[in-house]
Amino acid sequence: MSHALYRLGRFAARRPWTVIGTWTLVALVVVGASVSFGRDLEDSFEAPGLDSTAALGLLTSTGSDAAGPTAQIVLTPHDGSSFFTSKQAQTALANVRASAVRLPNVLGASDPSAVLLNGPEAATADGSVSPDGRVALIRLQYRVIDELDAEDLDNLKQLVADLDVASPLQVELNGDLFAAFEESQTGIGEMPGAVFAHLVAFDGIVHGWDLATSTGQPWNPPDALVADLDAFARSAISTDMRADAGFGPERQADANARLIDRLVAFAGRPT
Repeated sequence: MSHALYRLGRFAARRPWTVIGTWTLVALVVVGASVSFGRDLEDSFEAPGLDSTAALGLLTSTGSDAAGPTAQIVLTPHDGSSFFTSKQAQTALANVRASAVRLPNVLGASDPSAVLLNGPEAATADGSVSPDGRVALIRLQYRVIDELDAEDLDNLKQLVADLDVASPLQVELNGDLFAAFEESQTGIGEMPGAVFAHLVAFDGIVHGWDLATSTGQPWNPPDALVADLDAFARSAISTDMRADAGFGPERQADANARLIDRLVAFAGRPT
């Protein structure tokens, strides 16, 4: 083998242009064959036959793979009435939804007011209205994140702020849009880690209750955690902070209410 390689190397050294020309010709033949008979190269991470591949194909076919962040509008009648029976609440719900879909960069929104036309059971099964009819949920779908900015969040907040003070509905907001564009009120290092952790946990517990209630799901976080957050919230969240933090006026919970119900009542949710 070494002798053959030696002879090949010696031949290449003695006839360089012959070797270069030969390799150039071979390269031209290979490239020409690829252009004439080959297929376009693909850089794909797909693995045929996997459930994830099938799911991605379904999302792509519906355009959902290009969907951006979402936002949720949680609504409940101030007077404790039900969306199932109160025409005033149903009309106000439809008006909020109509205003929301007109916001810039909103691709679409769920329509609990339309689902209510099919009856309470349909609205509950759809997840648009809680089983007791006291909470409705409008889900907004926005364009991809690269086409959005903080103004889109401001527009959504302004929609709620512009609601007539006489509106029969209390409105709360949450969702991915807040995580993308909500600015922190304090700089890095200005908030102790324990306080930050309590704020994050408190926000998660309350908004978890919003979503669970609107979709008819149970929400039973550990009592020890809820009790700790309740004590923290009552000492840290003042009346002046409520509007900026997205919480309504404190409500009175029943004397025998669960700890989680007392906490969300403090956050301004009806229980």
